[in-house]
Amino acid sequence: MTSEKITGDSGSEKATPSTLPFDPESLAQGIRVRPAQFARMCAVSKQAVSGWVRAGKITLFPDGTLDPARAAREVIANTDPGRLRARIFKTAVDDVAALRRRIAALELELQAAKERRDYLEEFSRELIRGEEVIRGMLIEHEGALRSTPDSRAYSILLETLFDEATLLVGEELGLIEPRATVPDSKEGAGAQLDDWDE
Repeated sequence: MTSEKITGDSGSEKATPSTLPFDPESLAQGIRVRPAQFARMCAVSKQAVSGWVRAGKITLFPDGTLDPARAAREVIANTDPGRLRARIFKTAVDDVAALRRRIAALELELQAAKERRDYLEEFSRELIRGEEVIRGMLIEHEGALRSTPDSRAYSILLETLFDEATLLVGEELGLIEPRATVPDSKEGAGAQLDDWDE
């Protein structure tokens, strides 16, 4: 096995093991080998390399030689991972397949996170609007709330206000169908509060 140099964020180079028994980077441009030599490089039989050539998985030059770096890439790209038995290529293909599965899983997680984010953004808008409506109704009916005779009546009035606010916000945001008549200050919660004022 050879090492590949990887440049990190700091600019320093680190050596990592390659799955090939030779370093494709170290091969000079234009180096060509016979299929039998490529078979020895890859630790496969000459018949396996001949089969790849016949199947069109690797390309020979007119003189019957091949570029080992290009041939290695072609074998990996043009062979069904399940049928690739050469150990060095199988390792590379298995690594790629595992990475593809991981990418697919991460894409699903990302999609779920985006949907959750969109839901939470909409929910927060609803909460903010609900708070604004409730605050407005409490300010509008502050006098009636302060003059409520007992705590039970006060609780009922607050529940009525919250229910009315929920309906108003739901209609504004299109979450529920609008009611036939929208309560004004003399209907719904407003009417009940005005009754307490009297």
